[in-house]
Amino acid sequence: MSACIYKLFDPREPLRVRYIGYTAKAISTRLSEHLKEARAGHASHKCNWIRSLLHAGIKPVSESLELVTAGNWQERERFWIALYKDSLTNATAGGEGLVNPSQDVRDRISATLIAGGSSLGNQYRKGIPQTTETRIAISEGLLNSEKNRIAVAASKGIDKHRNMTEEQKAERNKKISAAKKGLSRAPFSAETIERMRVSHLGIKMPRVGLMKQGSRFINNGTLLKQIKAGEPLPEGWVYGMKLKGK
Repeated sequence: MSACIYKLFDPREPLRVRYIGYTAKAISTRLSEHLKEARAGHASHKCNWIRSLLHAGIKPVSESLELVTAGNWQERERFWIALYKDSLTNATAGGEGLVNPSQDVRDRISATLIAGGSSLGNQYRKGIPQTTETRIAISEGLLNSEKNRIAVAASKGIDKHRNMTEEQKAERNKKISAAKKGLSRAPFSAETIERMRVSHLGIKMPRVGLMKQGSRFINNGTLLKQIKAGEPLPEGWVYGMKLKGK
């Protein structure tokens, strides 16, 4: 398959080119990749445009504009983008990466950085090193963090729970015991269950999840079996596959 510069357009408006691209693959394969990106929720003008077509029950059409070589494809892509620039969803002027992003892309990047409280942008990408004061503050913050204290104590063989009071230990053991019996929290309310159901509509469950759905493993320390979800836990049994003492 020869490399080419291609265009995407709405079949209802064949003269209005909406995207220019380069590919060394079959055009149909590249179109499938664009559709996959849009359906995955990627944020870009191109993906937003494709999603608007898909919601209307329409797919964009792809056509070759010009066969190109490894030596001239960047120049030819820039040529075609410049020719149709008024109607395109492309983020750059063509070539590799954000070599020359459009003013719209520049404005959106700037607005995002300002909203995040940064006037310098991404300092690492710009090659601007952190000041000595900032480095010291970061270092002190990490050294004094609870996570670091626990890690240091663990490296010395110190139990992070050794300073717990008897009441705290009793509360911890109570929670552990309840979790083993499936009582670590109160049951969800009907309203919460409905919100969870609605939020998961349209999400495809992995095959492993489908196999496990509707049942749970329980054991009594000797025997292991499955019960249906929602079925009451028999007396003397706990949730889980690990048998006591095994």
